[in-house]
Amino acid sequence: MGTILWMIAGIIMFAITIFVHRHSYEWRYDEKPLTLPRWLYWGGLLVALIPIVNVGCFCGGAFAYVISWASDDVYFKCEAKWWTKMVEFLNKSV
Repeated sequence: MGTILWMIAGIIMFAITIFVHRHSYEWRYDEKPLTLPRWLYWGGLLVALIPIVNVGCFCGGAFAYVISWASDDVYFKCEAKWWTKMVEFLNKSV
């Protein structure tokens, strides 16, 4: 039962990773989306099904993304209506 829960958590973390990757853009001289080759997608899905490896890869990927984001090489841009509503809701002053 515990392994199934870890696999579900892995699939959720994989979905978050794909969402962030699809909405990330590289900024050099022009705006272009980051690429995601098929072999990387399938490799990520395989890693998502191995519980402890997935947690390590998710944390390492998040760390690498934050470093790239902090150095202004990569930025996140999502113009979906639900995303903008959520950001507006979370940024309201109380």
